[in-house]
Amino acid sequence: MRVSDIGDLWKAIWAGNDDDDDVLTTTFDLEAEELLEAKRKWQRRQSSRSGGGLSSSRHPKKSNVSDDFNVAGVELGIVLGASYSKGARNGVYWPARVMHASEKMGTKSQTKRQSSKNKIDLVFLAPYWNSLEQSFAARKVEALSENRKSSFHSNPLFQFETVEATDDMIKEYPYRPECELDLQQLRLSFRFTGLPKGAFSRFVDAHRLALGLQNYAVRHLKKNVSATDRATAGLFEAHPLAVRAPIYPSIVLELPFAFILSQLPTLSSQSGFEHERHEPVLELKTIVDSMKPPSCWGKNIIAALPTSADEGRNIHEGTGDITPWKITTMSNGKSSKNREYEIGHFLSGLLALQQAFDDHTSSPAVLGVMHEFDNLLVLVSQKNITTAGTESERTSRLKDLVRNWAILKGHGEEGLSIEKSSGESLVVSEWHRATERLFKYIVESFSASISRRGISTVFTDTRCNGHITSNDCFERAVRLPAALKGAKLAGAGSDENCRLISAVDESYLKYVEHTLLPKAHDSAYLKRMRGRCAAAVNETEILVLTEDSEGNGGSDTHGSKGTWAAAVTAVAAAVAAADMIVGGESTNAFCATRPPGHHAGKGLHPMKAVSNGFCVLNAVACAAIHATSSILEGGLGLKRVCIIDFDVHHGNGTQDILCSTFNPHFLYVSIHAGGPHVNGVAIDDDPDHELHELASNPKQGGGIYPGRCGDTSPHKGVLNIPLGSKVTAHAVGAALLSTVTPAVNKFTPDLIILSAGFDAHKSDPMCLGSLNAEDFGHITEVCCQLAYKSCSGRVLSVLEGGYGVPCCRPQKNVFIPSPGRGDREIESISQKQKDGPELPPSTPSALQIPRPQPSRLLQLGDDLPESMDDQVPFALQRRLEKCHAEGFVECVKEHVASLMRCNKRT
Repeated sequence: MRVSDIGDLWKAIWAGNDDDDDVLTTTFDLEAEELLEAKRKWQRRQSSRSGGGLSSSRHPKKSNVSDDFNVAGVELGIVLGASYSKGARNGVYWPARVMHASEKMGTKSQTKRQSSKNKIDLVFLAPYWNSLEQSFAARKVEALSENRKSSFHSNPLFQFETVEATDDMIKEYPYRPECELDLQQLRLSFRFTGLPKGAFSRFVDAHRLALGLQNYAVRHLKKNVSATDRATAGLFEAHPLAVRAPIYPSIVLELPFAFILSQLPTLSSQSGFEHERHEPVLELKTIVDSMKPPSCWGKNIIAALPTSADEGRNIHEGTGDITPWKITTMSNGKSSKNREYEIGHFLSGLLALQQAFDDHTSSPAVLGVMHEFDNLLVLVSQKNITTAGTESERTSRLKDLVRNWAILKGHGEEGLSIEKSSGESLVVSEWHRATERLFKYIVESFSASISRRGISTVFTDTRCNGHITSNDCFERAVRLPAALKGAKLAGAGSDENCRLISAVDESYLKYVEHTLLPKAHDSAYLKRMRGRCAAAVNETEILVLTEDSEGNGGSDTHGSKGTWAAAVTAVAAAVAAADMIVGGESTNAFCATRPPGHHAGKGLHPMKAVSNGFCVLNAVACAAIHATSSILEGGLGLKRVCIIDFDVHHGNGTQDILCSTFNPHFLYVSIHAGGPHVNGVAIDDDPDHELHELASNPKQGGGIYPGRCGDTSPHKGVLNIPLGSKVTAHAVGAALLSTVTPAVNKFTPDLIILSAGFDAHKSDPMCLGSLNAEDFGHITEVCCQLAYKSCSGRVLSVLEGGYGVPCCRPQKNVFIPSPGRGDREIESISQKQKDGPELPPSTPSALQIPRPQPSRLLQLGDDLPESMDDQVPFALQRRLEKCHAEGFVECVKEHVASLMRCNKRT
């Protein structure tokens, strides 16, 4: 190979273009593989030096390795591990079995006691990177065909590796064997890995093995580790985790796993919601028993695992043959035998709930719940309710029935919680599932007559355009037309699966301003915001809304005369959307509104933040309060609402309003940039930081806005997940599937609200993330899947951050400003003009340097009002140029398209 060829190849690979990898590595097979490995090694060294993400060094700092390191669930033997093997992708954690310290697999013993005590032996399950037959290039090209018999399946099923006992190398395994294998969840998890599609079946096989081994450990191995076992770690000269791991019988570890996996269904990474939802976990004990000789050979037959009781196991829909359960209740004083079948249908498979209802005579509260359930069924079954009258009248009846359903759901939880039995939590959980079946039944009864079920809705209002900010603000007025363009590209307003509502009813504005806002914000704060906006002389005057008297910041939040009306409208849109979703008229909704709100708390600068972060009123918090308020107060009467905030910044305002102290009605989850190791460093003190030249308050410091309030979780109602200085798709995917999913499933919300911020995009001027638009679609899909399991798919999404909108108007200033914040830019342009004509010496050079116009303008069509200007500082204009390829518009498009895809599942 010529030197020039190697140089070109190196540049192409170093650019990180995965699309080019196939062509390059096919042409230069061995050389390309060596260069890719060199690139990975360089990335590991850089990551290790920066202190964030996956540790890149094979020999991490000693301070990062500890014999006190612990991983939850290691007693079941399965973890997620990182590998530095050739071909393994940096940042992808793979299922692995922790070897017990007593196991011998022909590995070389450690020569130093301390070395072995700081390391753990892992056996990776069905790894994708250990092919001995083909090169990396050929393997990747072949994998694109998604052929079950691709080179991935010619790899050895197991690979041994010794890794350091650090959080960088070992993570908790997110799944447990109590339930069936959720294949849709695995598909979503796989997408965040960035691996070729052909590796998906290998990914599923790894989890099949992991859950099968976990299932065996739960049912048949000792679970508790004694003090003696812990002390044994010293004798084995091994890390304590290696002693806590289970010791599997050799007959289990030596099963013909390749043959077993080959008999299971072939899976595709692109299957939709409607197919292959669940798969039973492998029963290794049953397989082992089937291999034992019969009693006629002089051996005792060991009984197979019990299959009838399944004690402690959550029973899912469609598992097993359930004998229809019957109950005769009273409706209007008469026996309602015709209700027996329908009630049995709703309680089918919910054995703990059936038992609680069988014992109803001992509890008047439960008996009352049964009668409410029966009466509601009788009411829904009356055909004239679902078919007679106009569509608006039928919609009104549907809302009334849903209100009754919410009351019934709350009464049932309270009544069933009175039963102080060992299965109380299971009974309440099954009641939740039964009432969600009832909700679907009610809505589907009306679906044909109102034609609104199973669709998404996009809410917006032109009054939000009245919020005008300063020219140097990231939060520009053109964000709203850009969000609408993204929603329309996804099909809003043109696709029958997604309608567009362009105005909020006046009744919601009055309700929000007079009733709802005082429940979320302090009266002094509301008075201040309203008064400052009203004091503007004209519509275009720019106001500073939230600076404080001591001058410590806050000047980044600007507004205008129309800001108050815009903010109230944004809250009203979220409330109207919540009503429509819970009322059964729409499965999910997206609110394309502004100003954003998740940094707006009870008062100014919530949780000691230095400013309000472009936010005025908190629409998400207000919608959550409305959803959990009683029906008599005008609310929806729900018991639990979960807020998932994936804006790149922590939603300190939402946490301040809803979760300043523990409130069982709310679970706030935030995935954001930050962490103790990041927030201890001030961006503005570092002149080389990407954001330094755009920093508006150079004295603020404190790391990533809003500071340290999102680094920890104060109580069980808050789940803050800081992901370091740069948010990556791998980190978000791992957080969603390993931490957020079990927390939300346990909480069982009645509604999920998304604080949808798109500022973690790789082209966003905030420079705090590396996600692409497709990643935001995957995040949305995970959240919708959680909602499908817990609350019939009810998801409300509200726009927060995301600033990657290219210039939409020609720039009026023909000169760069005089020396100041633009010094660096002027210096840069001056350097480029050295070879050009000299400027007249009599004129200040800074005023004579022409300000370049954007390379092209973003076309937003009729959604961009003629009166809306868009003047952008040159430093920001330069950053926004790359958003023409992909930016905020594409992120919103993927988000809305994902909502539309997921509404079909319900």
